[in-house]
Order: sequence, then C-alpha cells, then structure tokens
Amino acid sequence: MPSAGSAEPAFAANWSLPHADLERLWPHLGVRKDAPREVKEIKLRELMDAPAWSAAPTDLQLQAQRFLRETTPPPQTEPQG
Repeated sequence: MPSAGSAEPAFAANWSLPHADLERLWPHLGVRKDAPREVKEIKLRELMDAPAWSAAPTDLQLQAQRFLRETTPPPQTEPQG
C-alpha cells in the first residue's frame, strides 16, 4: 500500500473507478473538463502508467488512446525544395 507521501495514485492496485467514458473520468483524475489539453494529457498518461490501467474498460482505453493521438502533434518535416 502506498504511503501518504507516495506519488503513486490510489488506483494503482486495481481498477476501482466506475466510469468507462473519458469525459466522466476527468474529475476523478483531479482535472476540470475545461482544463488545458496539456494538463489532461499529463494526468491521463499517469493513469495509463498505473498497473490498474490494464483492467480499465476497453472503451475507455480506446478513448484515451484516441485523445493522446489527437493531442500529440505529428513530427515536423523539413520542406523539400
């Protein structure tokens, strides 16, 4: 069990959140719905790094992956010419 000063989230041991929808999950991550995408990305990546993420509902995992794909900009390419 993590100590009080541990940075490990409370959901690290098992999936205990009732939500299978990313929009309803934000408050449980301490993120407001209108928070900047960068903040949401950080919190979402922290959740996805937790051992319990593998037990999260499949729909939620797919939504999270889609959110991160939309957040991450494509690599910059040099103009050719």
